[in-house]
Order: sequence, then C-alpha cells, then structure tokens
Amino acid sequence: MVDYGYGAAIAALIVALIVWPIVIIVFYVLGSLGLQKIFAKAAVRTPAVAWIPVYNILILSKLADLSPWVWLIGIGVDVVLGWIPFIGWIFSLIPLALTIVTVLRVNQKLGKEPVGFTIFGTLLFPIWALVVGYGQTQPWRTGDGVLARPFWHGWGAFFQDATTWGGVPFQGYPVIGGSTPPAAPPAAPPPPPPAA
Repeated sequence: MVDYGYGAAIAALIVALIVWPIVIIVFYVLGSLGLQKIFAKAAVRTPAVAWIPVYNILILSKLADLSPWVWLIGIGVDVVLGWIPFIGWIFSLIPLALTIVTVLRVNQKLGKEPVGFTIFGTLLFPIWALVVGYGQTQPWRTGDGVLARPFWHGWGAFFQDATTWGGVPFQGYPVIGGSTPPAAPPAAPPPPPPAA
C-alpha cells in the first residue's frame, strides 16, 4: 500500500483558497457593472450605488415595487434561522423567492421575456444583470398603466414599497391602505446675481 501523504489535500486546499475568492470577485464585478447600467436605465440619480453590496439589492427591490424591508428581514431570517437542523433549508428559500420576484419584475419593466429571463436571472444573476443592463431593452416602465400592479400589492402594506429615498425614482403605484409619497418640489429659478 502506497502512502501518498497529505500533498493532494494541501494542493486542493491551496487551489480552493486562491481560485474561489477570484471567482467571487469576478462575479461581484460583473454583477455590479450590470446593475449600474440597470440603475441608469431606471433613472436612479447615482447609478454607482450598484457597487455597494447590500444597498444595491435594496434599490433593485425598490425598483421592482417590493419593499426593501422585505429583503432585509428575509436575509435576516435566513441568517439566523437557517442553521436549525433539518428545517433550516426552508428558511434559505426566502432569499431565493425574493430573487425570483425581484428579477421577474425588473424583466417586466424592461420589456424582457418574463419566464426565460427570470430563470436566467435566478440561476446566473451577475450574467443576467450584464445582459439586461447592456442589452437592448424597452425604456423603463413604471406604474403608468402599461404594467399591471404587482401581485404582492394585495397582500398588505408590508410588501408594498412605501419608502422614499432620494435619488431613486418613485415607481408610480400608490400604496394600498397608505398614501402616495409627496411630489418633488418644483425646481426654483437660480438666484439673481448680486448687485455690483
């Protein structure tokens, strides 16, 4: 019997420690580039916020007419309760479901084929963001009567997007059981130059 030692295991560990972080960084960069273009299409004032790790998903959910609080609570529940033996995997389905809903709504707003692009975006999110961001799409559609109200708006005010963030355009749906965010103040003319 030949004793090979631990050489193969150490080599595999070194490759995993070098290759895996590179793959993660490449996917992060690709996803952020794609989200930056999607944010530009949606008229977000500063599309560069696509590079901020959690904030970019919150803005994407806001653009998809889903409350950012749903995402935060869903991720929190997954992190806290996902460790429970035998049933923890069920809580890991929450971010998956939120990803499907968010990607579906963004595809609808950009005029992409909802089913195929939603499956694509769920399985390969960074590549989907690049394809949708840099690809040919319709102009960003809001609640102007072209799109139907999202199905989760009938589930109560918790799922509806009622947050107003500076720089992220309101999507045009009044909150059921709530109020529409206030209109932006009119642009004021520049002040007259000082008298000499």
